[in-house]
Amino acid sequence: EEARLLGPYDFCFIDGDHTYTGVKQDYENYGPMAKVIAFHDIRLDGVETLWKEIRQSHSMMEFVHAGSRGSMGIGVLIKDI
Repeated sequence: EEARLLGPYDFCFIDGDHTYTGVKQDYENYGPMAKVIAFHDIRLDGVETLWKEIRQSHSMMEFVHAGSRGSMGIGVLIKDI
């Protein structure tokens, strides 16, 4: 609730517990308050599942690095204003 009182925000970075439920809850709670929303580890577990669901409905960019731990990355959604 405190975050809502201080918003809206230009940018939100979501880097939670990497479960689908956790990252979706963060997106639903904090995403509506920001113009740009970035997600950490878009190629990992539940984050990847949610990212595939929501990236189609917004302008977006992906920054992916194939490292020794597999492909990780940052996904950025830009809301149409």
